[in-house]
Amino acid sequence: KQWYQRRVRAYENLSRKYTLRRSKSLGNSPTGEISWLPNSDGSWKEESEKEKAEKAAREKAEREKAAREKAEREKAAKEKAEREKAAREKAEREKAAREKAERQKAERERKAREKAARQKAAREKAEREKAAREKAEREKAAR
Repeated sequence: KQWYQRRVRAYENLSRKYTLRRSKSLGNSPTGEISWLPNSDGSWKEESEKEKAEKAAREKAEREKAAREKAEREKAAKEKAEREKAAREKAEREKAAREKAERQKAERERKAREKAARQKAAREKAEREKAAREKAEREKAAR
């Protein structure tokens, strides 16, 4: 009976728990006595096995729910990353195709300019040769 009268409730900041121990004054618990957290109603009554089981089941359900939500978030993030990667690759392919088409167009235009230049040079050469022949014929006729 005397032991119960001298029992002191102490709050330990380090463990954030209340301990019941035999003591005359508040202090740290050097021997690590059994600790209880106060119930939701503030009482110090020990929880029944049923309450403990229900609390454990709630905590397990919360952990499982958190794990499912985390898995869903990771899956969504992975899918988003895959979609973004696919979009980047598609954009790169389209850009490469546009650049290839532009290079081909530039090459066709360059070849067309070269062909036009060759044809112009051939016409000018033919005109010069014709003019030289006519000049030679005029000189021959003038002699």
